[in-house]
Amino acid sequence: NLNGNFETKAETHIWMPDCEAFRSIGVQEGNCVQFKAIAYFYQRQNGSIDISLRAPHLIKLVKKYHLPK
Repeated sequence: NLNGNFETKAETHIWMPDCEAFRSIGVQEGNCVQFKAIAYFYQRQNGSIDISLRAPHLIKLVKKYHLPK
């Protein structure tokens, strides 16, 4: 959240405004990938706060895996 307290949780998806870096190496929906990016907070239209990623780099496809519940 914006007061400096951080949470750790698994995500099944994340919004990214620019996915061209992924498309350029052939990443398709359902692929598993590893990458680095800059995380930032933004405010949704309903006023809630969410996190997005920008400037993805060091992208590589990895073997399919399942996140623990």
